[in-house]
Amino acid sequence: MAPKVSCSPLVSIVIATFNRANLLPETLDSVANQSYQNWECILADDGSTDNTIEIIRQYVHKDPRFRFYHRTNGYEKGPTGAFNLGLDKSKGDFIQWFGSDDLMHPDMLLEKVKAFTGHPGVKSVFSQLALFEKEGVITGLTRFSQPFQHLYENVITWNMPVWSLSLMFCNRFLKQLNIRFDESLKRLVDYDFHSRIFIQHPHETFLLDKTLCYARRNHECSITTSFHQKENIIALERSESVVAEKIINLLLDENRLTPKLEKFFYRQHLRCISNLIRMHDNEVIESYKKLVEVYLSHRRKYVKLTGFRAGFFLTKLFSTPNFFLIYSLPRPLQFVRLNVRHAYKLLFVRGYFYERAKLRLGNRKQGVNPSQSSPQGGHYSIQRHF
Repeated sequence: MAPKVSCSPLVSIVIATFNRANLLPETLDSVANQSYQNWECILADDGSTDNTIEIIRQYVHKDPRFRFYHRTNGYEKGPTGAFNLGLDKSKGDFIQWFGSDDLMHPDMLLEKVKAFTGHPGVKSVFSQLALFEKEGVITGLTRFSQPFQHLYENVITWNMPVWSLSLMFCNRFLKQLNIRFDESLKRLVDYDFHSRIFIQHPHETFLLDKTLCYARRNHECSITTSFHQKENIIALERSESVVAEKIINLLLDENRLTPKLEKFFYRQHLRCISNLIRMHDNEVIESYKKLVEVYLSHRRKYVKLTGFRAGFFLTKLFSTPNFFLIYSLPRPLQFVRLNVRHAYKLLFVRGYFYERAKLRLGNRKQGVNPSQSSPQGGHYSIQRHF
C-alpha cells in the first residue's frame, strides 16, 4: 500500500443510504482507510427506518470529514435525489459517487487524483471494478473493451459498462454545465447520466486500467435480487423508453448517431417491443414505435422503416411478440416474408393443412403411401427458427 498522503485537492465522496445498517460500516471503513486523506464524505439518507442514521452519526462523531444530511422535499425519493443532494452540498475539486454497500481499494482516491493531476484538461477518470458476493468472493471484473472508435459508442452499447463508483468527475465541470441525475428515472440512472456526458464531451475522460473498487452483488437488499419480478421488468422497460429517447435526441442534435449505434438501438428496441407485448403495455410500445421511426427516417432507411412498420402491424394484429424475434435477418424482404409465413401458420392452426398437403405432394413424387409416413397421418409440427 502506498504511504498515506495529505494534500490538495479536496475529493467529495457522495453516498446515498437507505436501510443499510448491516453493510454501511464496512463501506465507511473503506473510506476512512484511504491513503489519500484530503476528502469529505457526504452521507445523504433517504429516510431509513433501521439504525442506519445512528451508525452514520457514530462515524460523524469520530471523524468530522463525514457529513450527514437528510433528503429534503426539494429532492425526489430514491438514490438519484440523494445523489443530487450530495452534489449540491459538495465542496471538493473532484466528486466521487459511491454505493452504501460497496468497498474502496485503499488507494482508490490517490490513484484517481494522480490521474487528474497528471493529465490536465481531463474532466473524468474511469477505473475498473470487481464484483463480489456477500462472502467476499470475487465473481467478475470489468474490462475496457473498445470495439468502436468513440467512448460514447462503447458506453451506449454496453461494451464498457459504466458504474457510478467507477468514475470520479471534476466538480466544477458538472456544476458549470448543470449536469445532474434524472430523478424521474427508476432504472438505468447511471447509464443515462454517463451517456449524456460522454456524448457531449467524448474526449475528456481518462481510462485508468486498475481495479480500484468492489461492487457487492445479490445480497438480500440489492436491486438485482428482485430484478426479475414482473413489476421491475416493466419499470425497466419504461425507463429504457425514456432514456433511449433522451439519448437518441441528443445524438441527433450532436450529429453523432452512427450506423453502428442505429443498428444497436434497432435491435434493442425490437426486443423491448416484444417484451412489452407480453405485458400488454401499449403506451410504451407506441413510444418505442415512434422512436424507431424517428431515427430510421433521420438516416433515410426507408426500406428498413417499411419492414419495421409491416412487422409492427402484424405484431399488433396477432398479438404475438414472435414477429420481432427475427429482426437480425439482414434483408427486409426476408423479414416480411417470414412474418407473413408466421401469420399464415397462425391462421391455419400452425400450418396443419399446409404441412399435410406438402407432405402428401412430396410422398406422391417419391411413391410413398402418406398414411405410412408418420404415426399421425402426415401431421408435423413446424419448428420455429428464431
